[in-house]
Amino acid sequence: MSNTINQDAIIELLNQREILLFIRDLTQLVNKFNYSKLQHEQWSYYNNLGMTEGIWTGRVSKKMTKANSMCYTYGRSKNLIKQRLAKYKLQCDKNQEAINQCMKQAPLIIDMQTITTMINDLINKDQYEL
Repeated sequence: MSNTINQDAIIELLNQREILLFIRDLTQLVNKFNYSKLQHEQWSYYNNLGMTEGIWTGRVSKKMTKANSMCYTYGRSKNLIKQRLAKYKLQCDKNQEAINQCMKQAPLIIDMQTITTMINDLINKDQYEL
């Protein structure tokens, strides 16, 4: 019964244009943040692989890329990997700040805990399928 009430309350909220736009904007920001975080984790993995395997002298071998689920073109220099790490760290920070600013503008009638849980569940479900 409470699930039906929650669904009805959510539908009623989404029928209000201001709230719908807010939730859409917040969802886009959270998705951008998660994508940047995923990219940062990927480049951190490549950096750690380079540190532990000593692969900075050139491209990664095809055997190494296959064993570590890497694209052959990612066998790049230490400098490039460090640049990408910094780029995606900066993107994560900017996206987190944008989320914080957006949440400060939340309409008062929204239960932000419920909305953020729903948004994260939706985004994580879609990313899991990737």
